[in-house]
Amino acid sequence: MPLYEIKSARDLEIAIARKLPLRVSCCGGLGCCNKDEIIWDSNENKFVENDDDRDHYATKDVILENIQLNYNDPNDMEEDRYWSEQPLIGKNLKKATTMKIGDIITIEQFLKLAPLGLTAISSSPTDTLIGYCPKEAVKCIEIGEEPLKAIPGYVLLDKDTKEAGTHIRGYWTYIDRGAFKIHTLPNIPLLKRRSL
Repeated sequence: MPLYEIKSARDLEIAIARKLPLRVSCCGGLGCCNKDEIIWDSNENKFVENDDDRDHYATKDVILENIQLNYNDPNDMEEDRYWSEQPLIGKNLKKATTMKIGDIITIEQFLKLAPLGLTAISSSPTDTLIGYCPKEAVKCIEIGEEPLKAIPGYVLLDKDTKEAGTHIRGYWTYIDRGAFKIHTLPNIPLLKRRSL
């Protein structure tokens, strides 16, 4: 079975949102050692080994730090690497073939599709536009505690210029409540764009 490496904070957020188990490998390769399975435990707010004991493995911050170190030095053989058995973008996007402007967006959909150009807007509590900005992602570290944590790259947008503002924090709660609707569809050929 092919494995897909987790290479960014966005990949990790998608894996967490989809509750995908991850495989851990050391020595920088797939065949060098047994690949322990870990999974996100939302109650503990950390990754745990996916076995009967549910032993602690690592917090998200530790895994993000390893991903960044591997990105900075692809030949580093010291840091753990993380893999998913499912592609993070691919067949699951076909579920969105009826997606259209004005549909309510979920947190999972927003995390997955905002990097592909999707934006969402809310009329309550304010007329707020949100989206993803890769330039802001490299500047930001995760700030605060859930559900008010800033996720790198996911930002408020100026409605006129589409320029990035501050990172989303409190608005995650409103996304979860269904207060945001699709404003711009993502740039994916698989999606059938329909007018209202």
